[in-house]
Amino acid sequence: MNVSRADRTRSGALIGFCALAMAAATPVAAIAQSDGPIRLTPPTANPFSSSADRAQGDTSSPNEVERMPLKPAGEAGAVVEVAPLPAPGSGPIGTLEEGAGLGTDVWQGAAVGEVEQMLRTLPLPMPDRSMSSLLQRLLLTRAPFGEAAAAEADTSAGLRAAALVRLGDVEGAKSLISAMQERSATPERVRAELDALLVERKAERACEAARVAVETAFEPYAQWVMVFCQIVAGEKDRASVGLDLVRESAEADDPLFIRLAETLLGFGSPPGEPPERLSPLHLRMWEATGEPIPVEAWRASDPSIWRAIAASPDAPLVQRIEAAEAAVGAAALPSEALASLYRLLEPAPGERDRVAAEEPDDWTGRERALLFQDAAEAGSQPERAAALERLFELAQARGGYEAVVHAAAPLLGQLDPGARLTFFAAHAARAYLLLHDLRSANEWAALAQREREINPYAARDAVELEPLLALAGANEGGRWNEASFATWWQRRQESDPEKGSENAALLADLLEALGEPAPSSAGMVVGGESASAATIRGGPRGETILQIAHYLAAEGTSEAYRQRVPEAVRALRSIGLESEARRLAVEAAIGAGL
Repeated sequence: MNVSRADRTRSGALIGFCALAMAAATPVAAIAQSDGPIRLTPPTANPFSSSADRAQGDTSSPNEVERMPLKPAGEAGAVVEVAPLPAPGSGPIGTLEEGAGLGTDVWQGAAVGEVEQMLRTLPLPMPDRSMSSLLQRLLLTRAPFGEAAAAEADTSAGLRAAALVRLGDVEGAKSLISAMQERSATPERVRAELDALLVERKAERACEAARVAVETAFEPYAQWVMVFCQIVAGEKDRASVGLDLVRESAEADDPLFIRLAETLLGFGSPPGEPPERLSPLHLRMWEATGEPIPVEAWRASDPSIWRAIAASPDAPLVQRIEAAEAAVGAAALPSEALASLYRLLEPAPGERDRVAAEEPDDWTGRERALLFQDAAEAGSQPERAAALERLFELAQARGGYEAVVHAAAPLLGQLDPGARLTFFAAHAARAYLLLHDLRSANEWAALAQREREINPYAARDAVELEPLLALAGANEGGRWNEASFATWWQRRQESDPEKGSENAALLADLLEALGEPAPSSAGMVVGGESASAATIRGGPRGETILQIAHYLAAEGTSEAYRQRVPEAVRALRSIGLESEARRLAVEAAIGAGL
């Protein structure tokens, strides 16, 4: 048999590394833990099960945010049911059944190779929270994977778990991995398992899982994790040999890993330029250097990194807040966790009053936290509404709007849509539309409608809300029509002609994509130039959703993105996802300033 030099090199690297791994299980002293050394315990058959967590006494940092349920709650009105796991080694893999999932035929007729490629190259983060949530549902849906053979189905399930980790849905990934325990340990599944443990700061279990993977499956990524584990355990000689073997292997295509490993071994320094993206392993290695995580690097990374930084007790609080805001916007973290971080901030004397009364020079997580605290501690409904109005207005103008709306939802729910809160009606209705709570949005919109004859501000607000209600499917009584569009258009032209034209173009395209009447006004063309739909070819629902995700997240300007949204809305409706299409349309419209 002919063996290439590359094959001989890789085989030698694997044999050498496995010998190191089998010599001893690596004890890990500490990896960014706040509660002391970690004890090694015997591996379990299923390290992700809750019973294993209790048996091993998991030593994640005792951090208030880390104790939060890390799976975001479903959208308003949604009921999520977890299916019983299939018999070991049989049946489709997934945890969401009909109703919560997307149907047992979601992959029927899918081109397995194309789907796997789209999963491997999924462009994250998604520009829309609704698409992130839809992807999570898709990847967790229990359904046969097209005509795939068993090995292909296992590979695809591993890719689904890896994508869920990247999306920040570590709980979902863990449930999927649990359902795969009796299946073959594919490279995709091994990476998903290790990355999930690294995101959750479960260092001991990550190192043990890496050791087992190296011994039994010769997985290259597990070798990299083992190098890191040996470094932090003080076994630098073994780690140096392992790093040399990694360098020689065919899979050594991660210069950042090698640079960080060399830094931790004492013969290098952290990269001078921030990396483009961080993986969970990169993040933990960078933390171990003691150097600050570059803001540019974590902001450009997957939602899993945002979630990990939000829960890190070693990161600066404002950085944790901003990472949590990003994660909430990507449906990777429950909004309660963000609210808890907002409350942890301690203002300087008089600082909160100044931020509440004056236009802040800076607009960071700190300012948003202070304004959130002002709303949370308000003594009356009008005071709370006024504080939320200021927070929402600033966030909509300067950034962070979606995250603060989700964090403030419980505060919003304590307000009653009565006449004394008419000034807040438009803000409340818009927020509830973003939360996809149409009943509450309609209640606040009705308040503006009732008061419009005697209150000019209510009349203005009623007009501003009508297009959003039409997009959401709440155009009660046909309020949104040619006349109301003309009034809305006139107000937009008076306030900001250029922005008004952009908004009108987007609105017309979205209404047309939803099958709603798209009114036009005399002398004005409102339809924007549509983006090509060539990249959304259609097909089985699962395949089409992945196409839409790639289409929406493609690189380009914000204007190019806005042109893509109507085509994505049409594609969602073509596969029967009407409510998901409307959610995407509403998020895009509010994000554009409607």
